[in-house]
Amino acid sequence: MFISIGSFCTSQNRILENNRELGLVKTAEDRIVDFKVKNEGNSAFYILSMQKGYTFDYKLSTDLIIPDSSAWIRLQIKQSQPGKFKLEVPVYFSDKNEPEIISIQGEIDKGGAQELFASCPDFRQKPPNIIQQENAFTLNVNIIDSETNLPVSNADVILLQNGRPIKQLKTDDEGNASSEIPLGITYFVVKKNSYVLEEVASYVNFKNNFVQIPLHPEKTMPIISSDKSNADESKEDRTIEILVQADESDESTVNSKSDLKTELKTWLLGRKEKEQTADSIFFNHKKTPEELFKTFKAENEQELMKLPFTAEHFKPVNVVFVLDVSSSMRQYDRLSLMKYALLQLTDMLKATDQFGVVTFASNTDILIPNQPIHKASDLEEQIGQLKASGMTAGGAGIKLGFKQVRKNFIPDGHNMVVIITDGGFNKNTGNYQKWIKQNSKKGIYLSVVGIKNNEKSRVDLMEAADLGNGMYIEIQNITDATEKINFAIRKLSYLK
Repeated sequence: MFISIGSFCTSQNRILENNRELGLVKTAEDRIVDFKVKNEGNSAFYILSMQKGYTFDYKLSTDLIIPDSSAWIRLQIKQSQPGKFKLEVPVYFSDKNEPEIISIQGEIDKGGAQELFASCPDFRQKPPNIIQQENAFTLNVNIIDSETNLPVSNADVILLQNGRPIKQLKTDDEGNASSEIPLGITYFVVKKNSYVLEEVASYVNFKNNFVQIPLHPEKTMPIISSDKSNADESKEDRTIEILVQADESDESTVNSKSDLKTELKTWLLGRKEKEQTADSIFFNHKKTPEELFKTFKAENEQELMKLPFTAEHFKPVNVVFVLDVSSSMRQYDRLSLMKYALLQLTDMLKATDQFGVVTFASNTDILIPNQPIHKASDLEEQIGQLKASGMTAGGAGIKLGFKQVRKNFIPDGHNMVVIITDGGFNKNTGNYQKWIKQNSKKGIYLSVVGIKNNEKSRVDLMEAADLGNGMYIEIQNITDATEKINFAIRKLSYLK
């Protein structure tokens, strides 16, 4: 597998580990090494050059590294003869006269001497056959009736990984379905006529390859309460179950990416039409739904959502998302919901809207610099690869988010920071309330997306949204992730 190496500070401007011992190199994947470079200074710099040689190849995630952001250098060892090797690779930066030297050593195994990719894999593609060779396994899904425990046949199951639908299955007479998929956190959405649309998230792999999902008959489901109380975080999180409109069709499954996205949205639309809460799109702590809609030219939520997201109806948008990737987001459905919500929004924004992403855990980082969205490349890949670990430096994340928005402030547009988190902040919080107030006065607003917040976190995040003249948007399930942020962006940027 690819090796991502830790790092230490070698100068004021960058973090770059210079030495790496690879050990015995047996496969093509063993030949790939990623080095992280981080700009902790106040000025941008470039990676100017790395001379390719007979014994190595390389790719850069980007050559420009702005303050508070990172880049990756990917090296591929090309030596084909078995035996020990040592490489010294000079890396030239625009702010230094002398290069940094990366040193890599190891030993090519006799059996793996010819295991080599034609060229160093870039950051937009996965190297050939890695998933099939190392990560693929057969997943078995069993769907049953929650009351009778009997199998449910002809149930449709859509699987999502990294925020993207990857496969659709249909159960047989025994309620079973199986498919080969990559290992990892997988989000299951199950639909069957006369049953409630069900959502479950689980980590699946070679050993944990069986998932049983009970479906609840529609007639047994209570009316959804608008009470936003949440169970203690130590208990297992479950999504709020909401009625789905019956679907009499029994068409064969579809598995292209575009078809899967369309199919899933159709399912969620059916659920949304059955929701029984007054605040079905978002929960706002300051105003009733009637008060929220009274300033709209559009008569109601449905009309607003049907409007094309164009300059005719909506202001230019300059938005930076501040994403919580701390360890608490590891709880399976939280990170999956965040990725899915963000990817839906990138599909909605106008090509000229400004878009950026900042992440925070123990530290902050710029994942996607604020720029016109049509210039941002590899959005799905970068968002999909987010992992959760560390503490929650939310205050520092908010500050960096405001800094990114200010760089591309749109005078006649809607400029905003949207923080997506599951809870409060516990590291490097600082006086983030002060930053929120200051920026709100300058026309940069803050909204908060709460993913399965508990009561204490909800209160804190509502207060942050109040200070930022924005919205608090609560996400409990994939329907929320599809609709609520979309609606909030529309509401806030609507040309009144």
